[in-house]
Amino acid sequence: MFAETPGAEEKSSLAYENSYIEPPEPPKAKEPERDGVDVASQIKEEPKSTVIKTFKAKTNVNFRLTPDTSRTDNIIGVLKMGEKVSQIDNAVKNGFIHVEYENKKGYIQLMFLEEV
Repeated sequence: MFAETPGAEEKSSLAYENSYIEPPEPPKAKEPERDGVDVASQIKEEPKSTVIKTFKAKTNVNFRLTPDTSRTDNIIGVLKMGEKVSQIDNAVKNGFIHVEYENKKGYIQLMFLEEV
């Protein structure tokens, strides 16, 4: 019923009535995990939130997944000097405010921002 195609040693395909079935491609590598946490899976693009205030960066500042400077694996981007972010809740945690930037939610240290 199935027959090996000519040159099968170069390519593993099967022929059936002159049709070829290509072998499946291997699965793509996952984003590496850091400290047992798959960081890429935690970055979510979400719909726009209610804007409380707008700030701009006084200098380049890290955009983080969590309000914590003791880790570097929570950095999900960098807000460049002059770029604007939207504060999305009133809480200040460890000197950070919760913001939305490029359709992602995260935290930026308030001391590096000025209200616009």
